[in-house]
Amino acid sequence: MPRPKPKPKPKAKPTDAGELSEFATRLYQLVESLRIEHEEAAATVGLTAPQATLLTFLSEPASMKQFAERMGCDPSNVTGIIDRLESKGLVVRAADPDDRRVKRIARTAAGDTAVARFHKELVRASPLAKMSASARRGLLEALTETQGRSESRG
Repeated sequence: MPRPKPKPKPKAKPTDAGELSEFATRLYQLVESLRIEHEEAAATVGLTAPQATLLTFLSEPASMKQFAERMGCDPSNVTGIIDRLESKGLVVRAADPDDRRVKRIARTAAGDTAVARFHKELVRASPLAKMSASARRGLLEALTETQGRSESRG
């Protein structure tokens, strides 16, 4: 008995260039708006945007190298940011118990307070906070899908 032929997959509809261009433009505008709000929120708690980002990433103690990798920069850039955060009493450095050559960075209680104030200000100012929960989930899913595709090409 002959096998039935598999049904062909429906062809994806070609993306309309105008629609894609509008989407990219609006996404760029959103990113730029979020960047500005990030800087302003950081400034309200006496930080620069990179300092606020690093403090936020510091939920668990980690090495300078780990921070640099997470932030996508050279460890020497992280050193300067950590120096300024340490002078403000927001982080402390300690030798790694497993490798004394490695310095681990941890947030202090004052650093935890600064992060909480920064996050509160971000939520207050962010257009994302004004979106419905389902719209935020949809945007997150779309961004995750897009990021996954771009990482598989790299």
